[in-house]
Amino acid sequence: MSNSAEALQSKTANLTISSDAEAKLAKDLKKREAKQAAKQSKLEAEKAASRVIIKRIERGKRKYVTAIANLQLFDVDIKKAAKMMANKFARGASVSKTVEGKDEIVVQGDLVDEIEEFIVEQFGVDEDQIAIKEEKGKK
Repeated sequence: MSNSAEALQSKTANLTISSDAEAKLAKDLKKREAKQAAKQSKLEAEKAASRVIIKRIERGKRKYVTAIANLQLFDVDIKKAAKMMANKFARGASVSKTVEGKDEIVVQGDLVDEIEEFIVEQFGVDEDQIAIKEEKGKK
């Protein structure tokens, strides 16, 4: 009898250990889900606060290029977007690095208004989240 009682007690001890482990796993899972939710809300807040910047840059007397920055913050593959813009506007378009090390799309020509419409239609970015700037070129 003592052997069977010890065996039963041993099984009961194993059950409490597994339920403790299960409780710990559940707690870890809740913690991970909370972290993921916080990360997601932070990304959404960052996305809402961020803006796509369209710059018209003067290259010469009457020559311009249009640069589009921060488009990747809106879950857009900028290499594909550059290719789409090159095809749509029949102009040269490429992805280049800014001084800060971020990627931007550079399209030949003064296409600020057309590119703004294109971004709103193709990528679903609100017009409120687009900022237009003008820069003088380097001489």
